[in-house]
Amino acid sequence: VKAIHAVKAVVSTQSTGEAYDAIENCIVNYDGILMDSSDPQYFGKRINFAPIKHVFVRATATLCPDNCIEDLGIVLKNVFFMFDSSLNPDSEECTNYRQTSGAVVKNINRFLADPYDYEGLILGVHPILKSLWCDKGERCSDALTERFNGCCTRHAINLMDKSVVKALFTFLRDPGVLGDSFPVLQKKTINTFWKMLDPHKLCPEFYNDYC
Repeated sequence: VKAIHAVKAVVSTQSTGEAYDAIENCIVNYDGILMDSSDPQYFGKRINFAPIKHVFVRATATLCPDNCIEDLGIVLKNVFFMFDSSLNPDSEECTNYRQTSGAVVKNINRFLADPYDYEGLILGVHPILKSLWCDKGERCSDALTERFNGCCTRHAINLMDKSVVKALFTFLRDPGVLGDSFPVLQKKTINTFWKMLDPHKLCPEFYNDYC
């Protein structure tokens, strides 16, 4: 019953915060037959949902400006187009990910050596994205901006700021989620994770904020 009310709230509300509250209430006060929500060990009673609510509200807001659902959908389509193009040896310079191959292989080897080195894996993504955005410099910055770095992307990056990154990692460390199996990340790692998503921070000399 509560699940039905939660869905109605999500569909009808104008506030993503209210929508999230409805979902959280459904989880915490679950009254179905699959799980016993009166059990003290029931995960819904043990999780602090506040950090993930912050992530959820910000992430949803990235879609709110006019045309951003469509535009971000095109960005996702371009991600897969570039994967396909990377397998074509005759593809144009700015239409593939091949310049990232060295950094990708290095991070895969890091994972194989120690799958639980979360901090190392996060830091290992930084050189991958930096090679994508920066290695070909001005030759590809316009093409990459056209495919991935339009105004809707800029709006999303501005919303998904350092507070969102911290909230996500706080949620993952919740005892009801991953707990101590997810490490306390150094401030440097959090800052690196936040910055590596933004080409304007990785190599500002090649990208102008025109939005």
